[in-house]
Amino acid sequence: MNNSISKYFLIAIAILFSITLLSFKSALLDIGDQQKKGFYEESFFFPINGGKQTLTGTLAIPEGFNADDKAVILVAPPGASSRDYSGLYSNLSKELVRNGIAVLRYDPRHVADTTLAIQSVTMFDQADDAESAYNALKKDKRFGPIGLLGHSEGGSSAAIVASRNKNIHFIALLSSPGISGLDFQLQNTLNNINKTDRFIKLVDGTEPDTVQNNLLYFHRKRTYSAIANISNIDSLYSLLKTENKNYRENVRKYHNTSSGKASMSIKERNEFDSVILLNDSLTLLNPRIIVLIQYQPELYYPKISCPVLAVFGKMDEIVFWEENSEGMESLFKKSQKENYEILLLDSINHEYRKVTDSLSMIMPPGIIQHRKESIGQQNNDFYIPAFSAIAEWINEMK
Repeated sequence: MNNSISKYFLIAIAILFSITLLSFKSALLDIGDQQKKGFYEESFFFPINGGKQTLTGTLAIPEGFNADDKAVILVAPPGASSRDYSGLYSNLSKELVRNGIAVLRYDPRHVADTTLAIQSVTMFDQADDAESAYNALKKDKRFGPIGLLGHSEGGSSAAIVASRNKNIHFIALLSSPGISGLDFQLQNTLNNINKTDRFIKLVDGTEPDTVQNNLLYFHRKRTYSAIANISNIDSLYSLLKTENKNYRENVRKYHNTSSGKASMSIKERNEFDSVILLNDSLTLLNPRIIVLIQYQPELYYPKISCPVLAVFGKMDEIVFWEENSEGMESLFKKSQKENYEILLLDSINHEYRKVTDSLSMIMPPGIIQHRKESIGQQNNDFYIPAFSAIAEWINEMK
């Protein structure tokens, strides 16, 4: 019996030793991998909120980097789960570093403070944090020209910073809104209605119900318009509560009239609306969404003096390239800005993955979303040539 125990004890020790050895080898391989790829990483800490909170990031620096080379800070939209931003920023960082650009990416404030509700963080908070990161990195004598890069709402945050801080060397905006938050939301509502109609028709041949769609669209328009123009939350809550009630009543009336030829039952309609609205309108009354709807790019883009790269994917199902690129360019032209470039990418969606067909433009809203980030696992099927083009533009900046 004792011999058996000793045997299993020795086996356990051997297993533990093997695991420790493998972990040590893995660490060495990771360091060797960094050296082989020509870069090294270090942790980076900087204060926000007047020193009340500290954010943590990863600073990736190419081998041979000097103060004349470019550095960029990656600004995520509110709600990002980590500094890697579902793999988009970790993969983008690798390509930028490979092209000689130092990169700082950091965890958002709600990760550092778990008591902070995600929906309480706005694009203005992200802008403040990005500027704090810039100020901290600027104190490091290893770095000279520093720019910002933001995706989606993160791009809006980068634009806000650049509009007030003239020391920012450049900004790159990836799939960022170029129209007002109100127009942006209405455009997405209309697109979601049309996508759902196409999907339902594809599945069971049901034709779109124009009357009900109009009821839904104008209900949403009144809701968004109220949020865009009314600052008092109590007044908004009361107004939206009444608006929701009126909308449901209008749908019932339509179903009950002899002339009403609704293609769906009220129950089916409610399920349809839940896909479009995702949640009751009252759930929109949180800081992040309110700020997004009230966002006015004309307050920021004309004030940006540094070079700007704006990138849009032509298969983006969230930030539509035509309206947003044209809106952004219109604001630049009105302010007589010349140092900007707009890059349009064929077959690229909002996540900077290549789309080989139009499926993402057909699937109903709620199916195509930002991918959830898995611990220890990230999708690497990003369109790297887009990242290479961004790196090339950054390196060309004087």
